[in-house]
Amino acid sequence: MVFLKCMTIFIFGLLELNQIICTVEPALLNFNRIKKSYDEADVRVFMLDYDGTLPIAPKSDANYLRNLIGQLAKDDKNLVYINTARPIYYAIKEFENLKNVIIVGELGLYQAKATEEVLEAEKNNQFWIVNNDIVQSTIKRLIKSGQINNLTTFKCRMVGHGTFGGIIVTDKNLSVNEKEEIYQKVVKELREEIGDVRFQPAQGTSNDKYLTSIGVDLSGENKYRVDVSGEFINIIPKDQHKGKFVKDFMKKFVKENSGKRIFGLSIGNEDADEAMHLVMNSYGLYSALVGDLVDLQETLATFHLANEQETGQLILQLSSH
Repeated sequence: MVFLKCMTIFIFGLLELNQIICTVEPALLNFNRIKKSYDEADVRVFMLDYDGTLPIAPKSDANYLRNLIGQLAKDDKNLVYINTARPIYYAIKEFENLKNVIIVGELGLYQAKATEEVLEAEKNNQFWIVNNDIVQSTIKRLIKSGQINNLTTFKCRMVGHGTFGGIIVTDKNLSVNEKEEIYQKVVKELREEIGDVRFQPAQGTSNDKYLTSIGVDLSGENKYRVDVSGEFINIIPKDQHKGKFVKDFMKKFVKENSGKRIFGLSIGNEDADEAMHLVMNSYGLYSALVGDLVDLQETLATFHLANEQETGQLILQLSSH
């Protein structure tokens, strides 16, 4: 009787222990596998989304994020891409003069210490290095013809994902109707430049009182799309986005490093960065999805980070030797 009682306690103890092991083992194994792959790699590439996935620097340490990325990038095996959908100067403030760090955003491609490869890419207009000629020439034509008073009314934002710039009317003394009139003049000229693009009012911009919203009807065979973001209007070729950038980059990167052991990791959101993650996974590389998830099946290549702070912990653990 005593023996049976002891065996029962032992079996239940094993079941409880097994339950604990099963709870912690996948995450532990995932990190151990990633760390092993990181340590054994000949070259490494990181695709990091800047917005909402990298940790926010605490008030007590304004340089926290810079130091974190700097520690990762100081290893010359590592190439760190910071991808942002916002104007690139947000990220430049954080990461200026860090070697092996390249920032890709709406201003094109920036690297504090340009390498020969990057300069060659710029020369060949790869990575969608900005070409704002169409917007600039359009505005200059309107000024020359007297339809617009002066160039300072406009600020051109160059778009890293495409070859067209955005425009913004910066003079806040203008009424909405006056801004509307200026926009329509520019849009008319742009339509003539880029072909048959149908413009219509866009819904729900972040700063309606300072701009007139212009969207584009994407039905049919239109070649371009128009994004309204903050105070800007972006005219972007429809097929160029973060996933396309990563796809083209990785194709070249893998080819150039043929025969080498490659470690790759993308860190970003589940939905906005899905295309980027899929590209990395297609090469057998890792992706981390940050924040609340709608639908995630963790695999050998894809795993979940609960928040931005876990992103910081992962980067710190990987780069610590």
